[in-house]
Amino acid sequence: MSVIIELQVPGEEFTLGRLLRSEEAPRIEFETTVPTSEEPVPVFWLESEATAAFEARVEAHNAVEQLIPIDEFPNRTLYALDWNAGENCLLASLTAQDAQLLAAARTDDVWDLEVRFPSHDALSAFESDAEANGIAFSVQRLYNPTSPDDNQSYGLTDVQREALELAIARGYYAIPREVTTIELGEELGISDQAVTERLRRAIVTLVSNTLMTTDE
Repeated sequence: MSVIIELQVPGEEFTLGRLLRSEEAPRIEFETTVPTSEEPVPVFWLESEATAAFEARVEAHNAVEQLIPIDEFPNRTLYALDWNAGENCLLASLTAQDAQLLAAARTDDVWDLEVRFPSHDALSAFESDAEANGIAFSVQRLYNPTSPDDNQSYGLTDVQREALELAIARGYYAIPREVTTIELGEELGISDQAVTERLRRAIVTLVSNTLMTTDE
């Protein structure tokens, strides 16, 4: 039976956190990914105009092969990171346990991660691996997604639930549509592209934790 854990990890505690530290860009948000190889490839949104300085610093790191811009919008760029993760990488530890990274975001220098493990044994193995590699984290919440009574958020983060509830309340899914992502973004204090991504992640998470709860 799968289990979902929400973690907070200081950026200096793991390789990727140190690599993506940026004073110019206080917020980074990962794309939801399912590990498909032994070498994890992070894909993330950078919410900042100061991309040149960020790119130069990341690409100067000896573990980085290439930082690849995938999509660019005003104040927001999607990147893929081609790098040598190393054995003590947090993402490599998740990949080794067949874990799914449901959400990851950095605000200032603290990372909030939401991870689904296929079993409690896999979670225990990850915790042991993190301890062996000196990665400290704090557990914010732990729950079984197949037991809705234990958690009425169904795996949604607070910001995902806020965005989804606001979109429904304002008529974003009505026909005809009664509000735009730009207007929703103004209420939430984020860009319209960020609204679109947040709603997409919220729907994927909600469906995954309600309709797709079998072991398969």
